[in-house]
Amino acid sequence: MKPKRQAISRDVRIAVNTIKQSITMVKDNGMDLQMEEEESDDYYQITIQIPKQKAK
Repeated sequence: MKPKRQAISRDVRIAVNTIKQSITMVKDNGMDLQMEEEESDDYYQITIQIPKQKAK
């Protein structure tokens, strides 16, 4: 029987990589995003800052 911890770890890496790929795709299309990533023992924290466009 495989430990559940490995399966969870794999799923977390997929989720984090998917978020990073999405940020890269948005940046490549010209939007200026800021991302900060922090890892603790219990969780990953990803903060994304998206600037508001001022109305002209």
